[in-house]
Amino acid sequence: MIDAGSGLDALAPFHPEAQAEMVAAARYYEEQRSGLGDDFLTQVEQALAVAIQYPSSGAPLGGGFRWVLTRRFRYAIVYRELDRGIEVMAVAHLRRRPGYWRKRV
Repeated sequence: MIDAGSGLDALAPFHPEAQAEMVAAARYYEEQRSGLGDDFLTQVEQALAVAIQYPSSGAPLGGGFRWVLTRRFRYAIVYRELDRGIEVMAVAHLRRRPGYWRKRV
């Protein structure tokens, strides 16, 4: 079952809109094929783990933001490094509205 309490927010804080778009994408994939939504969340978790462990390894986007890519899906985890770790600003599809998340700052 895919819901807003996916547990990924325990790894790093998510902007509320980033959380919502991640859940919406997972639900969409789950509607396409059973289990695909969970696969998507696993890919997000793996990309997020890299960003947490190596925050400066993500590709720079300017303004202190970086991104890491999921392997199987066309999504980027957009984040910024904070004193206490990272904050996820977007779970962004790579072919939709580049930079839309910047208004969240």
